[in-house]
Amino acid sequence: MFVLECAAPAAITPLILVIEMGSDRSVGGVTAPEYVSAAVLTTTLASVPVLTGGIAALEADLVGSLL
Repeated sequence: MFVLECAAPAAITPLILVIEMGSDRSVGGVTAPEYVSAAVLTTTLASVPVLTGGIAALEADLVGSLL
């Protein structure tokens, strides 16, 4: 279960917090809310193949044989 939790995307909580409490300052033309929302989107999209591969590896007992 821990392996699957590690492969999960970033939570939406940091985005909510940065929108509510973050400043409007930008670095390189990117504001903090834009940066955090891009990170959440990227990790969500990346989690699809990572979770699929992780579940397949766990079901095939590939992880257990490495230990």
